[in-house]
Amino acid sequence: MINITFYNFSKKPNSTKRPTGGTSVACLIKSSSSIINPVIQVKTDPTGYNYCYIAAFTRYYFINDIVFDNGIWLVYCSVDVLATYKTEIGNTDQYILRSSARKNTNIVDNLYPLTTNFTEVWSRPYINDMTWSGFDHGVYILGVQGNQSGNTGIMYYEVEPAQFKLLMDTFWGLAGDSGAIARYGELMANSLLNLSDYIVSCIWLPGSITLPTQTYEQVKLGNIVVCAGKACGSAVTEWRVTFTQLSEHPQINNGQYMHYPPFSQYTLIVPWLGNINIPYSWLSNVVNQGLVLQLKAVPDYTTGEGVIRVIKWDDNLQQEVDVVQFKTQLGVNIPISTLELNIGTLAGVTGGIGSVISGILNGNAGQIGAGVMSGIGNAADLYNPESRLITGASGYIKYGLLPVLHCKYALTAQHDNDLHGSPCCQTLKPGNIGGYILCDNAVFEYGLEDERRSVISYLNSGVFYE
Repeated sequence: MINITFYNFSKKPNSTKRPTGGTSVACLIKSSSSIINPVIQVKTDPTGYNYCYIAAFTRYYFINDIVFDNGIWLVYCSVDVLATYKTEIGNTDQYILRSSARKNTNIVDNLYPLTTNFTEVWSRPYINDMTWSGFDHGVYILGVQGNQSGNTGIMYYEVEPAQFKLLMDTFWGLAGDSGAIARYGELMANSLLNLSDYIVSCIWLPGSITLPTQTYEQVKLGNIVVCAGKACGSAVTEWRVTFTQLSEHPQINNGQYMHYPPFSQYTLIVPWLGNINIPYSWLSNVVNQGLVLQLKAVPDYTTGEGVIRVIKWDDNLQQEVDVVQFKTQLGVNIPISTLELNIGTLAGVTGGIGSVISGILNGNAGQIGAGVMSGIGNAADLYNPESRLITGASGYIKYGLLPVLHCKYALTAQHDNDLHGSPCCQTLKPGNIGGYILCDNAVFEYGLEDERRSVISYLNSGVFYE
């Protein structure tokens, strides 16, 4: 006779959990019984139990069946290898793919499929130096050749809209000007002088430029004063479009990988440039630390071209760094040379500057440059940003639209970390972390061969160490 402890006990079939308490009963082991699948003989009714521990075998058992035969109860058992070898399992070093207690949030978890649901966040800038609010916004950069303040080379002037209108009046006369006939001789003289030949370039820019001086000078075409402007000199200007802290993915608790494609897409939509798809690696500081993302435009006032710089703050360098650059046409080229006065049709001139600018708005300008099993995923698939830059006529109207940062977050099916764990990918001792554990190529060297194989199979398919 040996004492066997019986239990009424419930647990997951893939759990190392052991029971407590129990009832000790004197029993016999049927002759020729296997240590893995023993048959116990007992006189008292054991039907209230489903689990037992045989100290003589140092093993825990599930009770699979109970048979009453000639006044004797026969209890058929099978070894519970996970409870029996719990201590040994806990002390082995295993490569753990998934764990409910130890999560690497930077490893992509592909166990849960994407749904068709998503959320969107539109982030608008809180600083925008390039918003066009009407025809009187922005400046004109006039390149003039000839006698300008004693300089016989090319001089560039920043001309405000009101002064640019005076320049146009010199060519066309004022719309509805009752004194146009009286000024016929003056206008004819201007035409004969081909004043437009003195204008090398005329570019409209959506924002002002930083000038070395704020002093107005007379702008002359030949010896004729046509308007007033500020000399540009060696001016270098940056226009800023600044975005504040960005929102996080609504399922960020699943892991930091949720900020990468295909779970998140960040698109900087710039009406006068195009769509710039921005990878999260450029935005990590912006999202996590409340820093800003800035788009800076550096115009070349002599050509209207410019460089678009997307910058972020670098914690290591403690300074702003460029994350991408694009070259594009920032200014609108205004073909002044096509505005020469036709004396024979002077009387029919009625549009003035309004008709000139309306023609420009219809697209008579230059082109914008063209640019740019375990559920564990591969992060290499997350670094494929593509940008789509628009092509077409450069004009005013695009500057009336605010740049925006579009954040689109795809949602996955509901995660259950307790039940399925999360990516871990570390060599650890199961006993040091507990919870759900899924191993890769588990190693176990204890027990009989069938028991060893069974433990390895459990570890490689997922167990609950508890």
